[in-house]
Amino acid sequence: VAEAKADSTILRLVAQNKLDKSWRKASRASVVQQDGEQGKVWVVQYANNLETDPNKKSLYVVLDYLGNVLSAAHSPSD
Repeated sequence: VAEAKADSTILRLVAQNKLDKSWRKASRASVVQQDGEQGKVWVVQYANNLETDPNKKSLYVVLDYLGNVLSAAHSPSD
């Protein structure tokens, strides 16, 4: 469920022009569960080899245990 929610978040951000269209072809690099400030969270990392900025080649989508998106950022701590 976390993966599907994160995938749809990527597509939504592309549609809103907050991410480049190349992110539609990004691959899921990892899915891990971590302890967050408000309990367990899922962190889904994506890799985009088409991104030219090395600081933006990864995107981390953080979801709570219910699947609500908490954040989407190029750094895992943002």
